[in-house]
Amino acid sequence: MVPEPPPKVITRLRDERIHAYAVGADVYGPLEPAAIFQPRDGEEAVASVDA
Repeated sequence: MVPEPPPKVITRLRDERIHAYAVGADVYGPLEPAAIFQPRDGEEAVASVDA
């Protein structure tokens, strides 16, 4: 049996917060964030990342 690959993690900057989404092979339709992060005081989020 071949193991399933780990989910792809995508981040998006929305409403001044970082939303992280885990997208697996069996995921379809609208996504809900797996986690939401607030930048620390003095830090600024300027871009999103797909990993």
